[in-house]
Amino acid sequence: MMAKNMWILRQLAIVVLVSGMVASCGDGHETTGEQVPAEFVTADDAPRVVRNLYFSKHFPLAVDVGNTLLEQYPDNTELAAWHVLALARDRNHEAAKQRVLILEAEHPADPWTLFAKAAATAWTREWPPEEGLEASAAALAANPSHPDFVWVRAESLRMKGQKAEGIVLLEQHQELLERHVELQNLLAATMFDLALEDPSDDSKRSAALDAFDKSREIDPGNVNAHFQPGWFLMAVDRPAEAYPLLKSAAELSDAPFILGYYWGSILKHHDLEQSEKQAIIDESISRALDASEVSPDLLVRAAGIYGELGLRDKQFAVGERVLEADPDSKYAEQIRHSRVFAMLRDPDPDESELREALSEVIAREPHGNPFLQHQAMRLLFERIKGDPETSDEELYALIERMSETEGRTRFVAYTEGVNVLADRKAYLEDAEQLASEGLEFVAQVGQSATRPTPGAPPMSSRPGGALKMEAAVRDALGWVFFQKGDNGKAEQELLTAYALDNTAPSTLLHLGQFHEAAGNRSEAQTYYIKCAGLPMREDHPCANVLLEFYKRQHGTEEGFDNYLASIREEILAASALRVAERQVREAVKPLPFSLRSLDGNQVVLEDLIGKTVIVKFWAVWCAPCRVEMPEYDVFYERFSGDEDLALVTISLDPNPDAVRRYLSENDFGFDVLIDDQYARAANVVGIPTTWFVDPQGNMVFDLRGVTHDLENEYVARLDQIRGEAYTKPESTTQ
Repeated sequence: MMAKNMWILRQLAIVVLVSGMVASCGDGHETTGEQVPAEFVTADDAPRVVRNLYFSKHFPLAVDVGNTLLEQYPDNTELAAWHVLALARDRNHEAAKQRVLILEAEHPADPWTLFAKAAATAWTREWPPEEGLEASAAALAANPSHPDFVWVRAESLRMKGQKAEGIVLLEQHQELLERHVELQNLLAATMFDLALEDPSDDSKRSAALDAFDKSREIDPGNVNAHFQPGWFLMAVDRPAEAYPLLKSAAELSDAPFILGYYWGSILKHHDLEQSEKQAIIDESISRALDASEVSPDLLVRAAGIYGELGLRDKQFAVGERVLEADPDSKYAEQIRHSRVFAMLRDPDPDESELREALSEVIAREPHGNPFLQHQAMRLLFERIKGDPETSDEELYALIERMSETEGRTRFVAYTEGVNVLADRKAYLEDAEQLASEGLEFVAQVGQSATRPTPGAPPMSSRPGGALKMEAAVRDALGWVFFQKGDNGKAEQELLTAYALDNTAPSTLLHLGQFHEAAGNRSEAQTYYIKCAGLPMREDHPCANVLLEFYKRQHGTEEGFDNYLASIREEILAASALRVAERQVREAVKPLPFSLRSLDGNQVVLEDLIGKTVIVKFWAVWCAPCRVEMPEYDVFYERFSGDEDLALVTISLDPNPDAVRRYLSENDFGFDVLIDDQYARAANVVGIPTTWFVDPQGNMVFDLRGVTHDLENEYVARLDQIRGEAYTKPESTTQ
């Protein structure tokens, strides 16, 4: 702790004050002051120090320096207010909330208390939006001519979706706009926000960029006047234009936040060769790391960029500096997570090292959002659930820990975790209790008031989320009852699960096994056929369910091909019905796009009208996407010769070179379009996502998640669109 305090004091003296402090924004133009030793920071100067750090994007440093100065000036409400904003931007949301509550308790009538609450509400979800808007309005009413209070009101309007009102407010303060560059920056940023909401109107983007030009006229040395337009240009996939602006910002501020975006603009720069990018970034990182004091935030970002460049040795070396300096910090946590995901990207990772790395992430108390720790739990569970060398005790301990989390990880414990325990016939009483807790969990998520009963016709094969969740938990509970020998309860729960979701592989398999054990061969075969008609991985239990069923019935594989041929029509019919039921219920035309490919070609969706179009959204960083891309490449090679079929892939990767490298390493032949925020505009909420668009331009299927048995699944959808059995072309263009 002593070392950290000394680092903060050195940074306060070196980073902030040696580079100058911003004078009071209430006294005219923002100007750079003389160098001042840290020990002489006055009560009046202290808020300006944190404010200066905030607008220079030094969020973590602003938090630490703010803590230090507040020890000296605990009643300085202006200092506390800017510290709250730094905490919020550094994602220390709970700490920001607590600081606001203290201000409200000790200084309820102070305008800076209102400023603090407005700022915290703008960047966190700790209060309802209307409370933040009320606080910012009251703060401005208390100080109507103070530029900081105009700024916080306009920022609050912007962040809560009232952008047009924010622009009106700023334009009403024209004199302040011309004197205070951060107000002009906020006006330009809000204009760009509105431009992003209407990507078809280039004039709005141009007007926003002109407004940033005005910012640089007011103060050529202002960091945000360079950084913010660069950030926005990156958001619309114009990295070549963003690069010089972000380079200037990086020269004006060494904040890791800014350096990270600057390095990102180099990675995405279409006109730079890979060797040039690597040289520029390596030189910039080396210069930054050669400083006498290096923040852990900078080290984390540098390690991440080295990882993007594929420089694993440098990534590891930089990360090691973080782990050695403070192994319990949030930055060390980020390094551990990045190493885990680097291992996962390796096609042949060392399994023992990977499990050890996952276990270390799980064992440590998470900083802030525990999402990554929960994800590590799921990853470890996937690796040990089928390992016979993993003890029942070890497996149950992990499942129990997962059940104490939230969201998806908790749901996996209540479903897959319970099923694995039942398969092992281990901890059955505990497994039953977990499944019962799972039903309570699903009820909290929310479900339909109308529930089908066992024996009733199945509901839609694509039930609502809560119903589908309930189906999975009841399937797991039924399987526990089966393994305990309580067949009455087992059948009731399994049939209820089937009524809720009649395409869940686990439920179909369990019902088949239940009826086979009861000697109901015909019933068992019915469920196994439905199971076999689902798309699946080769290692899925349903993949060989009919073969194993036949062998158990006949004691041999001999004659299986004839048996399979005799029921083939049933399998195909079950598969076709499932596909048909998954069509988009109402005709919808996807948002038009015009995107550039890695080869520099422009592809326009409207130009493809008249063809059936398959549009796949994916990314190299997306592990589920990488699962299906080899199958997609095979499909592409086989079907790209069809003149009536267009195959389009859109990458959401920030670095086109990472995509090129991935395609080259895997010898994939399909071309890729680079997303320029189209996926967000088109409301693509997760990847992989695949659209099937008919020749009239209507989206017929919106397929989300990994597609197993990809060729057959895609062909089945083409059958539905064309109204006939799809015939593979004789030759391809590739």
